[in-house]
Amino acid sequence: MQPSPRAKTFKRKSIGPALETPSFTVPAERTAALNYALLAVALAVLAFSTIFFARGYSQILFADSWKVLMDFKDAGFSFSPSSLLSFHNEHRPLVARIPILVDQIWAGGRGWLPFGLIFLTQVAH
Repeated sequence: MQPSPRAKTFKRKSIGPALETPSFTVPAERTAALNYALLAVALAVLAFSTIFFARGYSQILFADSWKVLMDFKDAGFSFSPSSLLSFHNEHRPLVARIPILVDQIWAGGRGWLPFGLIFLTQVAH
């Protein structure tokens, strides 16, 4: 049986003579259905995230936000690159610290910038 011209053929790489997997063909209609299903799941995740954010939003800080702001206060309300790159639970959360500080300074610590970045990350994925 010949695959339709619109079908996509996927070939797997061989990872050894005993473990070689055959190639397979997915009809274009099934590929489109899968794309729509994945889009529906992504939109559902975004919708649920928005609903839960709207219902559960609180201006009270969470654990990592407290740590960043306490370090900011202890440093005399100024930050150096070394303080932004300091360890926290065996990792260096520079990417998370900057939005928390910018939100605190420019938006009064309402959490809109970190949550906005979370939504943008979901959309990007």
